[in-house]
Amino acid sequence: MKNGTQEKANSRKTAGLTKEKGVNEERIAQGKSRTWEENSVLNKYLLICWTVMNVSYLIAYTIEHIFKEVSLGYFINVVIILFVPYIFCFVSYKKDRGSFSLRYKICLSYMLMYGYALLTGVTNTLYVMILPLISFLVLYHDATLVLRMGLIVLGLNLFTVIRDACAGVIDETNMYSYEVQIMLIIFCFGGALISSHLYNKICEKGERRLQELLKMQKQKTILEERNKYLLIDALTGFGTRRAYEEELKEIAEHMPDHLHFTVVDVNDLKGVNDKYGHAVGDRMIMQAAERVKSVFSDETDKLYRIGGDEFAVVSSALQDEMNLKLDRLRKISDEKEGTGEIRVSFAVGSASKEAGMTIEGLFELADRRMYADKEEHYKKIQYDRRKSRRNE
Repeated sequence: MKNGTQEKANSRKTAGLTKEKGVNEERIAQGKSRTWEENSVLNKYLLICWTVMNVSYLIAYTIEHIFKEVSLGYFINVVIILFVPYIFCFVSYKKDRGSFSLRYKICLSYMLMYGYALLTGVTNTLYVMILPLISFLVLYHDATLVLRMGLIVLGLNLFTVIRDACAGVIDETNMYSYEVQIMLIIFCFGGALISSHLYNKICEKGERRLQELLKMQKQKTILEERNKYLLIDALTGFGTRRAYEEELKEIAEHMPDHLHFTVVDVNDLKGVNDKYGHAVGDRMIMQAAERVKSVFSDETDKLYRIGGDEFAVVSSALQDEMNLKLDRLRKISDEKEGTGEIRVSFAVGSASKEAGMTIEGLFELADRRMYADKEEHYKKIQYDRRKSRRNE
């Protein structure tokens, strides 16, 4: 039972997303700038405004009916005209909350009520009934909608004026009220039209600016991703040569109290590449990088791959701590890779900052010590080979 309910909920959700996508595509095809979500919010508040107005009119007509100002038949007609279109629009809103056409349905439904009151002419609230319509039309900053509704209202009022003039109802005593009625409509809708047009221009300008900012943000993100690949070595995850050089520039500007340069160079990489291939050589580099990282893993340590088989460590650790790390690094510098015969070893050279020493001098000292360690490595290999031949 629970699974069936969940499937139905998922089905409704999928249908809603499909409908939303279709509505958005329709809006794009129509050249509209407002999204389905924005329309949904505006339609919601438009319905709230209409609900408040309908309840207000119902209360007003109920009071007039109680005091016998309107007949029961007229009161029933008002209730039907008020709430039948309202229910229809509410159902339409539930089916598609972001519908672009819902505003026209609501406005035309309101026009039905307004036209009925205007043509029957038995209510004393007639002249203020158009003002709430204008107030929620401006919400949409849709000049076309305001213009269309304004022409309909003006047409209805001109019709009543012509009708009353032909019937001899208009005379010098009440002509002023008709003039006010027409001028009120022209000024109110004219102001709403101008406001909607200007507001729409402002929104379009803001939308264009937003799109420009989003485009700039996208370009910035792409640039950051590119820089990330330029600053991070794909094989080891260490910083690249470029990142290392930028780090040196920062150190030159803000020299720390404790500074150590360590250079690590993988031994015998060329021979392994020539004999076993570059795939095995890459595994050697990765294995060496993992061992270096296992030692220099604190926040004070920054690791870089500054050459094909060469790493650099820039550390601001205390001297005693640095000495312990170097001892650990040298102990694990000559180990077999798995069960094979390939030994992943590396030469190590390190130098610590002293008074009067430049960054370049510090790195050169570490580099010389690394090469001296490498020479010792190769001498040991030659000695071991000669010893092996003598034993044979």
